[in-house]
Amino acid sequence: MVEEILSGGGVRLVRNHVMVSDGVALNLYDFSPDKGSQDAPAVVFVPGWVSLISGWIDVLKVLTPRMRVIYLETREKYSACIPKGPLPEFTLERMRKDLEEVLLQVLPGDTPFVLAGSSLGSTIILEYLNRGNGRIPEKSILVSPISQVDFPFWARMLIRFFPPAAYSLIKHAIIFYLTRFKVDKHKEPEQAEKYKGTLLAAEPYRLKANAQALSGYSVWNRLGHVTSEVVLVGARTDKLHGLGDLEKMVEGLPMARLEVMGSNLETHSEKLAYVLLEELEPDRIKTWGRRGGC
Repeated sequence: MVEEILSGGGVRLVRNHVMVSDGVALNLYDFSPDKGSQDAPAVVFVPGWVSLISGWIDVLKVLTPRMRVIYLETREKYSACIPKGPLPEFTLERMRKDLEEVLLQVLPGDTPFVLAGSSLGSTIILEYLNRGNGRIPEKSILVSPISQVDFPFWARMLIRFFPPAAYSLIKHAIIFYLTRFKVDKHKEPEQAEKYKGTLLAAEPYRLKANAQALSGYSVWNRLGHVTSEVVLVGARTDKLHGLGDLEKMVEGLPMARLEVMGSNLETHSEKLAYVLLEELEPDRIKTWGRRGGC
């Protein structure tokens, strides 16, 4: 259904899997407009933890008719093809390496590109920029990157002791915690439903392995080596990704600034798409149309 919504109308969509060096094949959506900006950079978008592409339809519907968009799903998602045998790594370092290897495969060396991401996807991009081994983007636009992973005590116990096969028994408790304490399900019911959908669709073995690998992660010693321009995007009412952490990131990044939106819902809406367009092609915004209400 998502592919039907986003393809057609002058947008060609190719969906395939890209193999990385440890044998994992990552799912990738490659959108190319028939009539778009000829000099616009390609946008490589890395979504958040276990998120679904259906949660980004409003953003993609605005971007894809105007420029090439490569939407890369990370390895913890159900769409990734994992080789038989022991589970591979799910660390931030491995996910950073995934991004580096995919860029080499899907973008020719002289292709201008921009990195964009949300939540964990934004953090993966910061890891990529910090390492500095890969090609440098013209700019990175990062929505609500995760600064550190500090699960509450009860969640650490679940991750450590519950087998993945028991996920069906505990997922509703996780959903309750998220929608009760981290997302305002009354003011933003759409976002609460999106997060609920992502957790219901998660693959439990990968989810546990990834959660164990992420536990204790901190971005704070990984910012000083980022030498390219970074635009952070946050939301005033977002309890999952506090503005205070984003302001601290701006201070730690050599070339960064912060754009503030109203809510978590807005950072997943077409308003975000127009923020991206203004960042990518500010001189073309008159022909594309400005975001409403701003």
